[in-house]
Amino acid sequence: MVNKIMFETGLPDFIDERVEKIQAKLEKLNPEFLDMAEELEKIGWDLENSYKGLWESSNIRLQDKKYDFEKVARLSEWLKNFRVSPD
Repeated sequence: MVNKIMFETGLPDFIDERVEKIQAKLEKLNPEFLDMAEELEKIGWDLENSYKGLWESSNIRLQDKKYDFEKVARLSEWLKNFRVSPD
């Protein structure tokens, strides 16, 4: 049995519908963003472990981008909260 959760949005309907579409797309993409973040992390550490002095700064930049992917994955949750309380 599937329960449907209903809530009242704090946005006008025509805006909420647009935000909801973005939120739904992001929720579908979240697993992919998290997989890419994990792979970037592994690549960075593999690179640094291969040649510590030469690739350490590259690893730091890759780890930073990994966090960007993780932020995007959390954006759908933020949009859901924004729809309920936009102020």
